[in-house]
Amino acid sequence: TAASWGQTIAEKTKVVLSCNTGAALLGLGYIVGLKYAFIIFAGSIFVWWIVIPLMGTYGNETLMALSPDALFKDYARMIGIGGIAMAGVIGIVKSWPIICNAVGLAGREFKGGAKKATEIRWQTDLSMKKVVFFIVLALIVVLLFFRLGDFYEMFFEDALLVSKELELTLTGRECGLSERAPMCGVPYHSAESYIDRLIKRGYKVAICEQMENPSLAKGLVKREITRVVTPGTLIDSSLLEEGSNNYLCCVCWQKEGCGLAFADVSTGEMNVTQLPGGDSGPVLGELGKFAPREVVFNEGLLDQPKITAFMKEKLSCTADILPEELFSAAAAQLEILRQFKAKNLTSLGLVEMPAAVAALGALLAYLRQTQRVGLERIQEIHLYSDKQFMRLDLTARRNLELTETIRGRERRGTLLWVLDKTRTSMGSRLLRSWLQRPLVDPVAITHRLEMVSWLKDDSLARGELQALMKEIGDLERLISR
Repeated sequence: TAASWGQTIAEKTKVVLSCNTGAALLGLGYIVGLKYAFIIFAGSIFVWWIVIPLMGTYGNETLMALSPDALFKDYARMIGIGGIAMAGVIGIVKSWPIICNAVGLAGREFKGGAKKATEIRWQTDLSMKKVVFFIVLALIVVLLFFRLGDFYEMFFEDALLVSKELELTLTGRECGLSERAPMCGVPYHSAESYIDRLIKRGYKVAICEQMENPSLAKGLVKREITRVVTPGTLIDSSLLEEGSNNYLCCVCWQKEGCGLAFADVSTGEMNVTQLPGGDSGPVLGELGKFAPREVVFNEGLLDQPKITAFMKEKLSCTADILPEELFSAAAAQLEILRQFKAKNLTSLGLVEMPAAVAALGALLAYLRQTQRVGLERIQEIHLYSDKQFMRLDLTARRNLELTETIRGRERRGTLLWVLDKTRTSMGSRLLRSWLQRPLVDPVAITHRLEMVSWLKDDSLARGELQALMKEIGDLERLISR
């Protein structure tokens, strides 16, 4: 409600807001103002209807002349307008430190306007008598896992929701308010399983860790959000399938073309392409190839109902709209050059690909907001054209049963199940990608066949290689962690 009111105020006053939480801050000031408006209005009624008549009763004819019967109709509107105006001023004054704090932090976070603040900072005393939290312009709505000793605790609305979703016991603690704060928690050593259940149900989880030893801390224990876990940014092996990539996709739909960027944070893989504009078919084909678990996109994609329906009904992935400023040419270029330590886009092969640049830049900005560490693993960009691979829509893929069966959506009985004799998880993922994206270039096909033929013909070398690979772990994901 606060965000809705604040948004209305912002639109009427021509205030440009970068996210809905900015509107919520204005809404907060508006609600504070309403509280004082009620107090002032009630006080006015008390004065006009009780104080003045009582004083007039004791012989003050001047005050008696100002009786409510004579003047209430004329001055009631003035009192109401004056009270609300004064309440509005008080509301702005009361909420001004919050707005200034948010703007100041946002300015430090987004140098040059290239990023958007996404930070939730919590501070608490060790006795948990009082919880103080500062919410700074948030881009995404998440559930907060707040580390307290050997547990991750959830409070207030988060506790109510998580206790219902995970069937946890709901308790309460004193927090300085009139009512006890709802609370629930999970042991930190087994938190991954609980997080996995929430992620599979479409939620996002912010992990707030203790950054210092509580026994050595003076005053409040320093805490920070280390990462935000989303379906497309999982890195824990226990939450991932060994033989499958976990892709996060960013789509930027523009008139001149559609840019797509697919990232697997767990392995450091980054695939980027740009498709011709105006046709949703190729976009659906690319989404079907990579099957991302999470998709972020610009507002322009909302005008393509086929794509949005495909993501919801066929992919069953999490989808979010990112702010338009993240897709601007300047912001996207800044993110790309910063990530890949390049001097210009020419060295990265991204010249004359504005939609691809926008998609890649926005994806990197989103990852920087949710993953505080680990992005250094993404060091290379794989630029590709959809013409390099055979075009197969999702229906054809499922009918061919390349990676899952039609009836049970299982791996057993598929072409991948028959062919996958790999010795490592890395090899299994590579083989899966080959089946999902068949080559069409004769030169590339011949080169791949020559490598396979060499291994097939040299049984001694193949046996030695297989023995060595049995001792190798999943290096791609180990490095990312």
